[in-house]
Amino acid sequence: MKKAVFFDFFGVISCEIAPIWFRRHFDDKEADQIKKDIVSLGDIGIIDEDETYRRIYERTGIPADQIRSEWDDLVEINEDLVSFLRKVKERYPVYLLSNAIDPFLERILKKHDLYSLFDKIFVSSLMHISKPS
Repeated sequence: MKKAVFFDFFGVISCEIAPIWFRRHFDDKEADQIKKDIVSLGDIGIIDEDETYRRIYERTGIPADQIRSEWDDLVEINEDLVSFLRKVKERYPVYLLSNAIDPFLERILKKHDLYSLFDKIFVSSLMHISKPS
């Protein structure tokens, strides 16, 4: 039997980004509506990263560049888990699954030198489906 290890990115390898950012700017009801109306479309690749930020700006008045910068700055990598992943990778293939807009995730993986941890990366925006679907 073949064995492999699968990891989610946000909420596992990195802290969650959207919930933190939305809590800083909106009440729960408004945050949920923006995530449903806009962010979910980016997560499944219906709209790209720039369009996601532009639509949030149109809805909220928060400049797209500010949103992008704040989201990038919120990333906190779980370094203990990264060390564990390096050990696991010595024995098993390691796969990443993430509900994310590809360029955003790509920036994070490059910035934190994480690409080498994974044998394959599955990003919802490229696959046009998000977990748990």
